[in-house]
Amino acid sequence: MNKKRLIIIISLCVLVLGLSIAYAIAAASVGGDTSGTTSKPTEDADGDKLGNSGRPFMYPNIERADVQDITVTNEHGTFKAYRIEKSFYFEGAELLAYDKEKFSSLVVNSTYTLATRKIKFDNPEDYKYEDFGLTEDTCKAIIEVNTLDKQYHKILIGNKVANGGGYYAKYYTKDFIYVLDTTLEDSVLQSIYDFITPILVYPLESLKYSQITNFYYSREGTPFIAIRNATLEEQESSQQPYVVEFPKDKNYIASTYYYGEVLTSLTQLTGSKLCEYGIEPPGDEPVLEDRKDGESDEDYNKRVDEFNKKHEKWVENSQKYEEVLKKYGLDNPAHTILYTITPEEDPDAAAPYYLDCTALNDDGVYYVYSMYMGIIAEVPYDTLYWLEWDFNRFVEYSMFSMNINDVNKITTTFDGVDYEFELKRNEDGKAYKVFYNGKEYDMDAFRQYYVTLLEFRIYGQTEKPTNGYPAVLKLKIETTKGDYEYVLYTASTRKVYFELNGKGEFYVNVDKLLQFKRETIMISKGELVE
Repeated sequence: MNKKRLIIIISLCVLVLGLSIAYAIAAASVGGDTSGTTSKPTEDADGDKLGNSGRPFMYPNIERADVQDITVTNEHGTFKAYRIEKSFYFEGAELLAYDKEKFSSLVVNSTYTLATRKIKFDNPEDYKYEDFGLTEDTCKAIIEVNTLDKQYHKILIGNKVANGGGYYAKYYTKDFIYVLDTTLEDSVLQSIYDFITPILVYPLESLKYSQITNFYYSREGTPFIAIRNATLEEQESSQQPYVVEFPKDKNYIASTYYYGEVLTSLTQLTGSKLCEYGIEPPGDEPVLEDRKDGESDEDYNKRVDEFNKKHEKWVENSQKYEEVLKKYGLDNPAHTILYTITPEEDPDAAAPYYLDCTALNDDGVYYVYSMYMGIIAEVPYDTLYWLEWDFNRFVEYSMFSMNINDVNKITTTFDGVDYEFELKRNEDGKAYKVFYNGKEYDMDAFRQYYVTLLEFRIYGQTEKPTNGYPAVLKLKIETTKGDYEYVLYTASTRKVYFELNGKGEFYVNVDKLLQFKRETIMISKGELVE
């Protein structure tokens, strides 16, 4: 290090040391007295409370726990949120859930009114509030807050400032203009429709969809299918959890898999957009009772006047109800869904649900009206895709479905030959032996043959062929639950129409028919089915 640089460093150290000693002596001479320092003011000259940054509050901050209600009026209308004990509800939509995050933003913007700045004019005549959009007929929004201790606050939200960084605002009793930041756009300037979550049914855990009972579904006003939960006795008999009530006398079995999809969608049915709320049927039309014996003119006329008022109100409500349904095409719905939710823990608390749906529109959504929730919402196709299903999706896709332990005898007939298989059960009720024409056959191999029978899948509906060809397969299955007789006919090169106990409308694939016939012949020859 050169000599000149060393001298500079030593000089700086001496200077710092001297300043430190001087500061210590000065501090000692005043004994640590800080009476000459100034603290930040908590209020401005107008009495407005100041935040830590020195910015003014339009009125002192209110804790959420102290709020009784908040009313907002803006271009979308007026909505009110009010407290019942510790919870808040939107007036007129008490049963409906709402976005908690957006509601918290509403509370903050209504109770924590910390302005970014405050504008004061020397001459009160210079306050031309209409130029700032701060009169009740020019403002963008009015916020009213009532507290539990009966305090009332009201502010007007005016025009956006020139740089777009906030909005002019006015407290209703103060002659100042404040500027609030733009966070109020996501709450105070919104519609109630932006807060409410369009839940169409009371939510249920998806795994508890078995609590949904008595499902009924119609299309274009015509009954389509009705399914109910099987009783314990019926489940023991058929091994099926659901019973098809309509169409009757068809021996349909509800598809556990696909009907399960339907039920699952109904447990959490929520729309993508709320369209209307508070939509309730007008109820029964009022009726004027006949004049009572001995009733005075005055009393009768009074009853007539009361009836006229009620009837006029009923007509008004009926017209509004019909108009809102017609607006969304729900006066003549394409789909109607009825069902009941019966809680396991309280069967007496069963709640009925009624849903009307439009046809799928060009935007890929349905309009759905929930009478229970009183709302109309848009619901995307992905949520209610099953409304487009063919009937066969709702019923069990297997032509035959039963536990092998319930089967006594199977008689298969084709090409003029009968093939008879008789099963025996052990003490536990399980099938453990099978005989073909009195000769025992390998039980494991027969189970594979039985699986082929269970794999006769329904692919769709078709008419009974009129070509006059005889049946290609007859199948009689005698079980502990009853007897089933299937007759199969060739409908086309790929389709095989079948009847169950004399009735039919569905077809299965020809490949499965050919496989079943091949395996039947194998067993008759003593060959093992793998």
